[in-house]
Amino acid sequence: MATIKRKKSFDFSNIDADKLAKEIRGSLQKLGTYKEELEISIHMCATTLKQYARIIEELNADNLLLIERTDGGEARCKPNPLFDMQVKQAEAVRKYLRELKLTSLTSEEISKTPEENGLAGLISSLGGR
Repeated sequence: MATIKRKKSFDFSNIDADKLAKEIRGSLQKLGTYKEELEISIHMCATTLKQYARIIEELNADNLLLIERTDGGEARCKPNPLFDMQVKQAEAVRKYLRELKLTSLTSEEISKTPEENGLAGLISSLGGR
């Protein structure tokens, strides 16, 4: 059975949204697809990516369950509402990456070098390898 190498998740929460936007813009320029009209999408992609990272960071802090007290004083556990936020935010990030054409959709595109592949180039330029 083949082993799968897992990469550590890259921490975007420590990167400023303006730096993320700059790197997204740089990836688009490398791909030759940058247009000034994309600036709002670039900014929205950067801020949603930053918000997603902050949600993940909070979930990684072992705040997975919340304990509430019922009217009778009994403790009741419920999942952290951040899980729902994570799903919605992930979809928003995917939407903006897709809109900017930074996602790899075919094996041909995936096999390109990181500099030629939009999303991989972006992650590589941000320091996540």
